[in-house]
Amino acid sequence: PVEATALGNAIVQLIKLGELGSIDQARELLSRTVETGQFEPKFPESWDTAYERFQTIITTV
Repeated sequence: PVEATALGNAIVQLIKLGELGSIDQARELLSRTVETGQFEPKFPESWDTAYERFQTIITTV
């Protein structure tokens, strides 16, 4: 969703206030009320290369 950050913040606050019992309950609520989509990169090879580089960096630190 466009407002994923705002929704995430609201969900955490609702859990803390006891309005939602768990993260699973929050996910269920969101799945019923927010339309989601899946995005795929146009050039997956570039992303794959970048991911391999990232893996190299984090394993050598």
